[in-house]
Amino acid sequence: MIQLPTKLWNLPLYRDSVERVLSADSLRAVASTTDDPLVLLGLCFLARAGDPVRKEIGDMAASAKPEYAPIIAVLRVTRDAITDEFVSEVIRRDPDNALGHYLHGGLLHVSDHANQALEAFRRAAHCSGFRLYEAELGDALFKALDRLELKGMDRLCAVSWAVSSWFEFGTVGIQSVKFALEEIARHADRTTRSELADILLVLAGHLFASVFENRWYAYRAAEAALQLKADLAATENIPLMNGYAAAVHSSLLGVMCGGIDPEEAQKTRSLDVIRFLPARIYLSFSPEPQLFPNLNPPEDDRPTFDAAKLRVTRAARKLIDLTVSDPDRIFKAFLQGVGGATPEERTSPCNCYYSAAEDLMQKRPDLFQAGAELNGRGGPCGMPDRMTQLKRIWAE
Repeated sequence: MIQLPTKLWNLPLYRDSVERVLSADSLRAVASTTDDPLVLLGLCFLARAGDPVRKEIGDMAASAKPEYAPIIAVLRVTRDAITDEFVSEVIRRDPDNALGHYLHGGLLHVSDHANQALEAFRRAAHCSGFRLYEAELGDALFKALDRLELKGMDRLCAVSWAVSSWFEFGTVGIQSVKFALEEIARHADRTTRSELADILLVLAGHLFASVFENRWYAYRAAEAALQLKADLAATENIPLMNGYAAAVHSSLLGVMCGGIDPEEAQKTRSLDVIRFLPARIYLSFSPEPQLFPNLNPPEDDRPTFDAAKLRVTRAARKLIDLTVSDPDRIFKAFLQGVGGATPEERTSPCNCYYSAAEDLMQKRPDLFQAGAELNGRGGPCGMPDRMTQLKRIWAE
């Protein structure tokens, strides 16, 4: 189980030219030449995890446009560290943002303040939304890349690194919230456990309407909620218990699927391909030692290994070739929440919102086929585990 508070990871940049452009000194220098708040916000997004330059540029952006203060507070907690200070700032700047209250509950939980944690989770469940400000950050990111004059391979490397780095927050922040809710439920009375199941469902709803990356966490939160409801029904209503169990093991997958058929998604692992596509593009820039770590097969198996290694290397190059001409459109799809639904449609309990990432998959099957060729099991930090992947290919 991941513990809070925690610092966020700094993923490596695999191109020296991009490393120089995104250095703190470079970002600071560019920020000093502009008063465009959107550019400043994008530069703030591009700062390394834990680097003081994020606060410096963030203060400049908020001074130029006060409406950006809540966004910068969210950036610091999702890109730098999940701490009492940063979480409190999110709540202060945007008290109706469920994100701050969920994280506050997680911090209270690991501090052994279960009752206060439950109150924080209750407040989160009554918030109107879970705001990462992904649309604003997406616009800011691409405008900052323009100002930094990043093009071609450098632009693709920078945007894939930035988006993959930002998505790492979910593996720490969101999962810790789910774990905290489950742990509180294990020691709670029946009434509180029922309430916590409902809070988990609200969490799933909040996450589902966010970026596509968060649908995985929405699925897990809904799964935990229905499992808890099944446990509560076990001694009173066996058919209801079985209904919850069926939802956990089959139809619940539809929480993530949007426009994808759940059975087809399970068979092709297309959801994994979509979810990890930004990370796979990012890792395709990594040097060979990073792609194939510590693999030393027996001499008799060397030809098979070399052939597998060549296939993976070619797949990585193919993925870059397919994305380098249009990185903005590809990554914008992953920086959008639920779209296209009218207020009336959003009130329908049967409506399954279609995401921009799924729309991209329908329009660019070649892109996702290339991603599927690099599709391995999730490794540390949610990244593809290349060693596992190569061993699997090697064994085929």
